[in-house]
Amino acid sequence: MNINEKMKNIGENYSKANKADEKVSEKESAGSKNNSENNKESNKQEKIQELNKELNKAIEEERYEDAAKIRDKIKSRLKMKNN
Repeated sequence: MNINEKMKNIGENYSKANKADEKVSEKESAGSKNNSENNKESNKQEKIQELNKELNKAIEEERYEDAAKIRDKIKSRLKMKNN
């Protein structure tokens, strides 16, 4: 194999390596976006759980007006989550 063929092979290998690196970078970017979305979803679920605890406490303490407001917050958040 002469020097020109070797240089051509090196160039092709370099190009393939760059394409592979780009694919990995794209997957990593997509993965971090998915992680961000998952974190947001998790935070929403945690907030709804907190509101449910507050609702139960308000009912136990017979604070029905507060319980109704908390219930409405929960409904609102669930609607946003499902849309």
